[in-house]
Amino acid sequence: MTIDVDGAPNAYCRHNADALDFELNAHEGATKDGAIVGYLTKNDDGRTPIVQGEDVDGPAKGCFISTTAFQHPTRDRLDTRKYCNAAEINYVVRAKTAHDKGVRVGDFVVAHSKK
Repeated sequence: MTIDVDGAPNAYCRHNADALDFELNAHEGATKDGAIVGYLTKNDDGRTPIVQGEDVDGPAKGCFISTTAFQHPTRDRLDTRKYCNAAEINYVVRAKTAHDKGVRVGDFVVAHSKK
């Protein structure tokens, strides 16, 4: 199982110590050369992050606007409240393999750790 914090205002930040996840995980292939796919970028260029507290208002100064498919339909894309905050609302990302095995949106899921 992989933990995903996309949508949380502090998912990815300029300084990893302030973030819930490593910034490289927001890039294709988790490499610095990979296009940014985990948060919004200026002009959708895939390279230049939109920074809360500098480019837009937001609750996590110095962090980027992390996106998720779980969105509020009427909020502006630059409003962090548009995206489901994974730090407050737990959700599961449905992988293609789960879809292929019949898992559907709205199904009940239980995750259990043996630790």
